[in-house]
Amino acid sequence: MYTKIIYVVVLFTLYHCQSNKNSSQMDSQFEIKGTVTQNQGFERVYLSYISADEIILIDSSLIKDQNFHLKGPIHFPKKAYIQFYPQGNSFPFILSGEKIEIQLNALDLNASTIQNSTINKEWNALKQKSVEIYGDVDYLFPLMQKARIQNDYQTLTQINSKIDSIENLNRQYLLGYITQHLDNPLSVLILNDLYHNLQNDSLQIIQTSKKMSPELKKALDFEIK
Repeated sequence: MYTKIIYVVVLFTLYHCQSNKNSSQMDSQFEIKGTVTQNQGFERVYLSYISADEIILIDSSLIKDQNFHLKGPIHFPKKAYIQFYPQGNSFPFILSGEKIEIQLNALDLNASTIQNSTINKEWNALKQKSVEIYGDVDYLFPLMQKARIQNDYQTLTQINSKIDSIENLNRQYLLGYITQHLDNPLSVLILNDLYHNLQNDSLQIIQTSKKMSPELKKALDFEIK
């Protein structure tokens, strides 16, 4: 069950890049002008991403008058994080060759906003769709806990079957999106997440990845055989 929850969370970190911007996004500059509200004594922010379970630092900035500035080169859009220092939480977003504005609410990062970013706007739309698909899972968790306490294996089997059906619906939705957006960097990130979290369906994922352009295949973090 914990694997299923992790899989949902991973899917929420997906993003979208418009196909007519693909070539310009491959080698470009990012720039982030940020402001901090409800600051809790944080002095600095760090910008990073995760690669092969390793945290890669991209840039950092002092917070001065509640403002910060991050800038640098980027070859391909990434799932990135801005973290407060010292001992602050991380804000996930899509880093690409855009000049964007971010307002971070230090008390509630979920209330943070991003302006002037087509990628993050599309990412939020895709994320919301996955939330809607998984909406029926919420009411199943209490039923599952009750069935476990009562050792009701028949009910547990039925609940797991329902959850599997919901996961499959979301998976097919994502694969359908990829098929319709084979020239889109978003599709690469979806495939990467699906491959690492759904090993049982790796064959279907690999077959789908073979349809992508040679340039986008370079961003895949698994081998196409």
